[in-house]
Amino acid sequence: MVGRLGPAPEKGNRPHRQELRQDVGTGPKDAVRKPWENPMYRLLSLFFIVLNACSFTGLPGHGDDAGPVPDPGLVISPVEDAGAAGLRDWGPEPPDGGAGRCGDGIHQGNRLPIHERYEECDDGNDDETDGCTTACRRPVLGMAVGSYHSCVLGADRRVRCVGQNTSGQLGRRGDPTPWEYGFARVRNLGPVTKVVGTGGTHTCALEESGTLKCWGSSWAGQLGGGARDNRTEPTIPAGMEGEIADVWAGGNTTIARKADGSTWCAGNNNDGQCGADTREARELVFIPSPNLDPFTEIVVGTQHVCGIDGEQQLWCWGRNGTGGEIGTGDSRARSTVPFQVEFVDNVTQVAVGDDHTCALHGEGVVSCWGVNWAGQLGVGRGPNSRQPQVVQGLSGVTQIIANYHQTCAIGPELGLRCWGWNDFGQVGEPTGRKVRTPHDPAVDEGAHQSVRLFMGRFTVCSLGLDGRVFCWGMNPFGALGRAQAGGIIPEANPMETGRRFLSLSGGNRHSCGVGTDRKVYCWGINPDGQIGDGTVSVAFTPKRAGTLTAVEEVAAGGRHSCARLQNGEVYCWGDNQQRQLGLGIADEKVPSPTRVAAMPAASQVAAGQDTTCAVGQDQLLYCWGSDNYGQTGQVEGAQTRSTPSPVVGLTGVTQVSMWSRTVCAVTGAGQLYCWGDNRQGQVGIGSRGSGATQGVWEPEVVQFHAQGIQPAVRRVVTGGEHVCAELMDQSLNCWGRNSEGQLGDMTTDRRLQPTPVGAFSNLVDFSLGLYHSCLINRTNPGAGPGVARCVGWGVYGQLGDGFSRNRRASVPVVNLPPVKDLALTRYGSCALADDGQVFCWGYSGQGNLGGGSDLQEWIPGPMLPVH
Repeated sequence: MVGRLGPAPEKGNRPHRQELRQDVGTGPKDAVRKPWENPMYRLLSLFFIVLNACSFTGLPGHGDDAGPVPDPGLVISPVEDAGAAGLRDWGPEPPDGGAGRCGDGIHQGNRLPIHERYEECDDGNDDETDGCTTACRRPVLGMAVGSYHSCVLGADRRVRCVGQNTSGQLGRRGDPTPWEYGFARVRNLGPVTKVVGTGGTHTCALEESGTLKCWGSSWAGQLGGGARDNRTEPTIPAGMEGEIADVWAGGNTTIARKADGSTWCAGNNNDGQCGADTREARELVFIPSPNLDPFTEIVVGTQHVCGIDGEQQLWCWGRNGTGGEIGTGDSRARSTVPFQVEFVDNVTQVAVGDDHTCALHGEGVVSCWGVNWAGQLGVGRGPNSRQPQVVQGLSGVTQIIANYHQTCAIGPELGLRCWGWNDFGQVGEPTGRKVRTPHDPAVDEGAHQSVRLFMGRFTVCSLGLDGRVFCWGMNPFGALGRAQAGGIIPEANPMETGRRFLSLSGGNRHSCGVGTDRKVYCWGINPDGQIGDGTVSVAFTPKRAGTLTAVEEVAAGGRHSCARLQNGEVYCWGDNQQRQLGLGIADEKVPSPTRVAAMPAASQVAAGQDTTCAVGQDQLLYCWGSDNYGQTGQVEGAQTRSTPSPVVGLTGVTQVSMWSRTVCAVTGAGQLYCWGDNRQGQVGIGSRGSGATQGVWEPEVVQFHAQGIQPAVRRVVTGGEHVCAELMDQSLNCWGRNSEGQLGDMTTDRRLQPTPVGAFSNLVDFSLGLYHSCLINRTNPGAGPGVARCVGWGVYGQLGDGFSRNRRASVPVVNLPPVKDLALTRYGSCALADDGQVFCWGYSGQGNLGGGSDLQEWIPGPMLPVH
């Protein structure tokens, strides 16, 4: 029964616990055979190279030679974790005689939940190319991995999707749901030859009939439907029916090739991504892009695009940032038409990240150029490069792929290698540290033989020789296809610790608190030693930072932390690449608290993304670390300061705040000053920075009114790119970025000056994260805790209202008792009750909420069958 399902088993038969066989031949399995010695590896490698070149067009359709593949319509319930051992009884071991084994030619009677030993098919032979692999899987013909969702093209030419669905990107019709953990078939699609949509929130599929259909987000018009309305089911863009030969998509841009050879583009064209010598923020319908007609292959990134012509020459267009990612070799800001990248030729593949580009050229050589802050060029620690850098240690590469700030490559002898940004484990290295040279993720303990890679913004998937797909990276919405998510907790939950705290501080992806014993405890991501326990291991629960005692205050920053003792001494630890620890040393990281000897006795300390400031007991403000936006308050052009330096012209300071790269300080007279990053108008002076003047290099008085007396400020708090200040009358004013409604003024309009967002008679505390804000207000006068409310970005549940959505109006945090202190991170929130107990909500991955989460999503694991 080659290529066809075996007979149905008797009622009551169950899958068994025996592992799937990798080889069903008559002889013993060769445990030491190298992957490239396996003829099937070479055959499938060639098979997928042909698939890539042909964009899946012209391959045998379902039913040509693979046999019928029924769609059982199984969808995993979100409450069922198919990967959890013991969740369901899989029954006794099969009887002797071989019945029930993968490879015995009998298709088992599978049932929910789908387990990794589930049989999609069983034809009883070892032919990997007949539509049923030796692992009893149907071949995966293609994938599209977005920001938080994944879609798989199966051998039956149907598309099934899983993960986040807020924009309808799963194609399930009806009102969008926050996320779905189980694969389900996309409706209103005929047989499909290609599915695309990497790194974004939309998906497109090319049907065998030549019709293009797209669904999901149309924020920038990338669906080509003439409007910005999201679509929850596949829709045909105007002029795209029965005429399309190929399609490419990424970020918020879609490019299609018609059968007549003409090329068309829709979506984000702000930097000329359409290559049509135009710049429009949104192309709502497909526009002709004749400059792209010569390219046989196109790769679409978030802000730049590259193509390979028939002469194997590489061309790129779109944004050209500080790293020169489009290969012009100069500092031009962009190119709205294709520019030939002359420093590489004989290019067979190109990989496009957010701000870097890699090319596979010559005899399997990989060269990269662009930004290198996360090691995405693969050449070790080094500056950005406008010229190609050859990635060492790679040979015989057959595929390269990039997205965001990470890159991967595969080859028959090389195996799988990845490098670059690794905050969510997308490089496959479990500490979360940046990986600056090619790294082996050791998928399936090294047994996985990769034949094709797929990459989203925070996720990597690898299709193996045995037909299994392994995925790793960020998984808050189930995009890894494991029938579970990486932990969205949208309501307040008590931290799983008996420890009690006096105060809290939230950084980028770690938090710290001062315990009632006056010691510092931190939890969360730890690749740079920001937890302070002397390691670089993730802290799932609060870990003590060094041996500090008599601590008065702690401040968690981007990748570092600082503490102020009761005697005024300041200690810092963690990332020191920008000298933000103030130690005057060049060490890249210091994983244990170390005294900032050059800092005078302090009355407060604040840690930003890669800069630190402290108020001295002399009421002078001292800053050190990165100065790329002028945040140290010194002279324009300074880059880093390795020791504390007084901010010029600022005296009488009583309070300072810094979460990212904008600094604000209040004086004893109630005067508010801000400086640093002003790209969203967060300095509050009525204008925003751009181009060469993105930062404000010295303290500026915040303009509450165009003229007249400025009100006195009680305290100020900064967030990712927004700021809020409480006036003496307890009214709250906010300004800066407001894209997610984080200012709480019921709009998403950017505010360049302070805007009143409410008056509170008993305001206890307020705190800002990356794009969300929370405050505590008492209902009764006097001292004591109050009720917490949050507003803004909430897709990770960080608003605590029980949902996964943004809010323009503040909502109360569910299941939270009265609290007195707040600490917001990038993806979560924590609050401190009057008795010292900590409650947290949001994304729980990598210890973000201090709740003992694990590293399962960081470790490459098998995607469950999609049927």
